[in-house]
Amino acid sequence: MGKTRNYGIDLLRMVAMYMVAVLHVLGQGAGGGLNGELSVNYGVAWFLETAAYCAVNCYALISGYVGLESKVRYTNLAVLWLRVAFYTVGITAIFAVVMPQTVGLRTVVKAFLPVMGKSYWYFTCYAFLFFCIPVLNLAVQRLSKGRMRAVLLSLLAVYSVLQTIFHVTPFGGGYDVLWLGILYLLGAYIRKYGFLEKMTAGKAFLGYFAMVFLAWLSKLALKWATSAIFHVEKQGSVFVTYYSPLILGAAVFLLLLFRRVRLPAWGVRAVKFFSPLAFSVYLIHTNPLVWEHFMKDRFASFASMPAPLLVLAVLGTALAIYLCCSLLDFLRELLFRALKIKERLGRLEDRWITPRLQEGEQE
Repeated sequence: MGKTRNYGIDLLRMVAMYMVAVLHVLGQGAGGGLNGELSVNYGVAWFLETAAYCAVNCYALISGYVGLESKVRYTNLAVLWLRVAFYTVGITAIFAVVMPQTVGLRTVVKAFLPVMGKSYWYFTCYAFLFFCIPVLNLAVQRLSKGRMRAVLLSLLAVYSVLQTIFHVTPFGGGYDVLWLGILYLLGAYIRKYGFLEKMTAGKAFLGYFAMVFLAWLSKLALKWATSAIFHVEKQGSVFVTYYSPLILGAAVFLLLLFRRVRLPAWGVRAVKFFSPLAFSVYLIHTNPLVWEHFMKDRFASFASMPAPLLVLAVLGTALAIYLCCSLLDFLRELLFRALKIKERLGRLEDRWITPRLQEGEQE
């Protein structure tokens, strides 16, 4: 694909973050039927849940797909850390003024230590993964295609297939740096070898839909079997997990779909504006204080709506969250640009870190 920027991949980043918002709206009451009895709303809620469940996998695949041919810059991680800290500290400060009873010493300490405080699990895992990226890229570049494929199949067999079959999570259940690393390698492999490069967008969408439909159908079948036959009230989600082969397949097909998307000029402008802001949608609406006091069980009334209205309410609310958080982050972006944070950190890296890395490579 050369070095021309593929804005379809940036669009996927936006879509994946929108899907994260959909999951959270469902999780905070809108999908009340997710734990209820078999009904139309139960099926609809779980279809929305399943269709959006591959969002985090998409983000990790994109990291590998883009990161393989990108220069590793410590400045990028530093800017990302400042971005996260901007929200953890800033939101904590606002709550300390408006709702002081909600902020204690532990909350303040965690706000200043967003990685070690694990305010955001994905950022914590990615921060550790970042330092492994040069090694991961080197592995993809140096290993033969056959050896790389064997490594990936082995990792996926152990982490994805076996965990799904036995329904156990000894590695973290997809909320861990190991899974993000595997997905990074898979995304990089797809980029380097043009995996299924001739697949049309239509076929890729059908592949995504097939994976989602099978995972959804398995959930309904499990619900029926355990409640109607065995009279068990609580059912697990065997095939609706981050590490499920079906959810992984859905994420891969979405990557294959969006890499073929070619946007018109106005679409490119829209993506250029919104895509860099996407990660902050996650940072703002899942901030622990925002989550506890503004998101938790906020959408429970949606669960009793007729199915068509439930769909519209979930998708519309997720869109509102996405747009509001993006516009808020645009103000943060303007501040960072005015302070020239990225440029200043870049100069520091070029002066103090890059020369030492180059010296190490020559030894």
